[in-house]
Amino acid sequence: MLSPIPALFTVLAFCLALTANADTEIRGRVFYDKLDAKSPSFFFLSLTEDKDGQRIVTTTYTDKDGKELVREENTFEGGKLLRSKYSQNQVNEHGEISFKDGKAHFTFTDLKGTETDSEEVVPDMILGSMIGDHLVTHWNELMNGDSVHVRYMAIERCETIGFKFFKAGERTVDGKTYVDFTMKPSSFIIAAIVDPLRVTLTKDEPHRIVEVAGRTPVRWPRVQPPQGRKDWKAIDARIEMDPPKELPAPVVAAESAPVPAPALPPTGKKAKAKRAGKQAPKAR
Repeated sequence: MLSPIPALFTVLAFCLALTANADTEIRGRVFYDKLDAKSPSFFFLSLTEDKDGQRIVTTTYTDKDGKELVREENTFEGGKLLRSKYSQNQVNEHGEISFKDGKAHFTFTDLKGTETDSEEVVPDMILGSMIGDHLVTHWNELMNGDSVHVRYMAIERCETIGFKFFKAGERTVDGKTYVDFTMKPSSFIIAAIVDPLRVTLTKDEPHRIVEVAGRTPVRWPRVQPPQGRKDWKAIDARIEMDPPKELPAPVVAAESAPVPAPALPPTGKKAKAKRAGKQAPKAR
């Protein structure tokens, strides 16, 4: 475990979605200090699979009993994001991003109804599962002290938000050097109300993500028992990540006679100005 440093918004998945080997998993432990600073309170799993020419990255957060709290599924083809689906099961919210005619189309549904919006697609639009790849792609610029700007696709807000990455420092633990990067809102106004996110990668190649700190999509009740959405808050936590692990290849069954087929039985849109004060992603 790296020595904790103070958490510097909600980002969902973290991995190398595009450059990772196919059929791999990354497991992580989520430490929420207000519950238990020494033992994980929740668990993280990211699965990367190639299927029918597409790369599917599925990320889940679960509790200690294995109950799924949050799921995000991102589908890529030819290195481009085709769609993203998000479900927050604790508060019964879900959303989706799709792409058509040069626009990103957002849909988000909560207990109040469904909201939709769209934006023109611009370079460097990213999601959480693309952060690792983006940092590696711009590694030299970041290590030279430059900032790298992105538009983060926030499903819960039905819009993109400007963020910048920059190198915050380096740490050496047990002979290994790690680099801390900060993800911070580009707008001074949003930066005043949204804490940054910290993403830590190994300095040595392949520069894998080992730790993330900041706002997560997992909720914790403000009161017991929670009576509604307002009684749940998104938590700031630290996620320790294991190295990627290749999944065993599927077993191909021996050829046999085909099995006969079974017989078949005979939302009110909110103005963005009102949403500008909402919190977005962050890390440690």
